[in-house]
Amino acid sequence: MNRFVRKNLLTISGTFENASGTQPTSVTAVLHYRDLSDAPATTTINLSLGTDGVTWSGAWDSSAAKEGRVEWMVYSSGGVVAAAEGAFSIEANCANTV
Repeated sequence: MNRFVRKNLLTISGTFENASGTQPTSVTAVLHYRDLSDAPATTTINLSLGTDGVTWSGAWDSSAAKEGRVEWMVYSSGGVVAAAEGAFSIEANCANTV
């Protein structure tokens, strides 16, 4: 599982390719994690199509997340309907609490 230090601005990205070169009309990332008060939190990020014409990306500031597991899902709609999911972890030592 990938691990990232809390307070980083993380890039969430994905590619959607098929034989005809069709791209989705929209791509969304959903992140589920525990916030700093230990409550469940969900962040939704609309991804943008990059200049390469196949990579969709967006940014998430991990500062609001408590140390621990972040579950993610990326899904598309329109010309290409697809989804993927997974998880990564946020690390924070005692100095990384504000």
